[in-house]
Amino acid sequence: MDWFGPVGLTNVCNRRICDWRLERRCEYQTWMGCCAWKWYWVNFYRYDYSCCIGWTNSSYQRCDNAICKPSCGNGGQCTFSGVCSCTNGFTGYRCNGAAPCSYNFPCYPGDCGNGSCVCSTEFSGSACLTVIEESFKPAINRCNATFTFHMYDANPAKDLDIYSYFGDATELDEPHILWSNQRDFNILEMTMEVQYDTEYNGSQSLPDYVLSMKLGITNAKVETQHFKLGSGGVHSLDNTQTYTCIGPSRDQPISNEVVVCKMNGTNNVRVDSADR
Repeated sequence: MDWFGPVGLTNVCNRRICDWRLERRCEYQTWMGCCAWKWYWVNFYRYDYSCCIGWTNSSYQRCDNAICKPSCGNGGQCTFSGVCSCTNGFTGYRCNGAAPCSYNFPCYPGDCGNGSCVCSTEFSGSACLTVIEESFKPAINRCNATFTFHMYDANPAKDLDIYSYFGDATELDEPHILWSNQRDFNILEMTMEVQYDTEYNGSQSLPDYVLSMKLGITNAKVETQHFKLGSGGVHSLDNTQTYTCIGPSRDQPISNEVVVCKMNGTNNVRVDSADR
């Protein structure tokens, strides 16, 4: 089955879709082997095809109708994705007239008209830098952690994991509760899998004060918090750590790929009864 666009342009995009299936994994193990098994949701990927952002069908699977958001004003016509052809007497990103925008007072993705900034429908804020479109926000497809107590020894035969616990909060709308009858842990391993897919690259009629624009993941962090039960049955924060994923940055935003972050901590943690 084929998809088509205007001559020389396909305007057909594929999106990586994350689905889940159940797999049986070890939840608790010792040096002798696995002691407890549990079913977990595990993600896998497939592809779905549709018109790229900025285009829609004019007929069956022909992605040759351009879309402008916001729509062209004052009789202007959307002649290409995000590009308006204005009628005589009007100008601007959406044919709403000129406005005093500059790098000091940006209005992009959006348009300046009549002395005010009108953001594209996917964005908001005084400078249109706040993403409000859900499909433009990153999706967390995997979130799990392993808590381990490792016995370090110069003798390789005795240098081994004594026990470990595996917890997975993937696709959960509430915290994952993991019960333990062990107190000491000295290794924390966390895996986060984040997906950000969008074809919005800001190439539509960039204002002269914007050299380039790209959406993507610029930062990924995990914060761990350890609460201890105090007097009166009130929990208080005992320790907090922040782990940063290596790779994403403001200069090199990551998009249209899956970002896998593996973060390790080696702090000694003692878990007492009723801790969380």
